[in-house]
Amino acid sequence: EITPRELSLILSEFRPMEEELGNKAEEARVLHRAFWEEVRRHLKTGRIRLKSEDLKALRLASEPLLFSLSALAEILQQKEENELASAICAYVQNIKSVLFPPSEDWVPWADEEVALGLTPLALAEKLSEDFWPNIRAAVLTSATLSVNKKPDFLLQRLGLSLDTPFFSWPSPFSYENVRIAILSYLPEPDDPQYPQALAETVRRALSRAPVKAMVLFTAKRALEQVHAHLTGLPHLAQGWDGERDQLLRRFRQMPPPAVLLGLESFWEGVDLPGKELELLVVARLPFSHPGDPVLEAEAARIKAQGKSDFQELFLPMAVLKLRQGLGRLVRTPEDRGVILIADRRLSSRSYKKVFLSSFPLAPRFLESPEELDVVLSEVFR
Repeated sequence: EITPRELSLILSEFRPMEEELGNKAEEARVLHRAFWEEVRRHLKTGRIRLKSEDLKALRLASEPLLFSLSALAEILQQKEENELASAICAYVQNIKSVLFPPSEDWVPWADEEVALGLTPLALAEKLSEDFWPNIRAAVLTSATLSVNKKPDFLLQRLGLSLDTPFFSWPSPFSYENVRIAILSYLPEPDDPQYPQALAETVRRALSRAPVKAMVLFTAKRALEQVHAHLTGLPHLAQGWDGERDQLLRRFRQMPPPAVLLGLESFWEGVDLPGKELELLVVARLPFSHPGDPVLEAEAARIKAQGKSDFQELFLPMAVLKLRQGLGRLVRTPEDRGVILIADRRLSSRSYKKVFLSSFPLAPRFLESPEELDVVLSEVFR
């Protein structure tokens, strides 16, 4: 399949031998640009769910483009350019599938990366009906399968029965030289003073324990603000100093003290054992943004059933995400370190017990920077 950017490049660099093909490619290029400008006009945030009025407008805007691309593909087939013709036909079909979803169980969306998408809403039902009956046996393994020590949330989302056999074993890693602390003395994450307070906390921690640290963020804006307050301290920031793989290579080569500021892609799949990472900071509890088009549709369905979308969807997703993030610190039996949760809501909100039950050890609730110094001294003697 080809992406919108790839198709734009193909159409703009087309150098056909015949005038008919060249004219049709230029026509398609102009219509293609106009269509995606119309898509962008409907975007108010990074990614939106396409409502009925959006779909109606985009269907109208797509008609001349799809007709032109289909005609271009037909000419290419006549010229025996079958591979490119097939790719363009698939592109046309993909746009149609998004703009004409088969049912309300599919969520059409658009995002600022110049993309349209279609995601099934009732994925659990489809897995239960079409996938699992064809599987003789399966073993699902992960360190993050349960919420509040129960697998119900994940089983439901995977379309599995709640009586599916579930086994849990304690971690093989020792947490004797690990501490988890909740920084209750910091402002709440939405407070204007929070970015500076978090940056000062990181500076203080590394002045007491000059190790390598990673700070996990849920939003680019928050990362940018903390990045601005860390001037003078060796650090790398995702989006400013490179992307994930490049940043990890550079971070491994940096001597301590050093800080890595990461977004979504750093919450899982990052392996920095031993002295490569000894201080992990979670800047904010990882609640999903309610504006995500698929989550928005899921939440609406849950509320229509008379249930709480927070309790049934957003809270368990955040717990699993946090467990993934916490797993970045301890990667081998010999690892040591400190995990700091820089979100004071975990010390006061009603949902704190659900989060705390997922921690590998009991956290401490710190009321002052001096108490943080004590925790650091216990690990980094």
